[in-house]
Amino acid sequence: MSTDPSPPGRDDCTTVEVARRLGLAVRSVQLMVDRGELEAWKTPGGHRRIRRQSVDRWLAGREYFAGELSIADFAILGWAWRHE
Repeated sequence: MSTDPSPPGRDDCTTVEVARRLGLAVRSVQLMVDRGELEAWKTPGGHRRIRRQSVDRWLAGREYFAGELSIADFAILGWAWRHE
């Protein structure tokens, strides 16, 4: 099974597709977009479309630390990043 959230030939994903891939709530993905963690654009109806490459980059950045940090460490890093 592919972990790529977008159908073949599409470069953008919905927030639901990204949330499923990352194992997060849709609202968490929306906030990640709002914070600039994921590259996205909005449709005329106001729905977010997230660049697949930005999801891949976000995951790659997390995989780099996966063997070295605990969940608590990620929470602390996330808090520090948001409060710089």
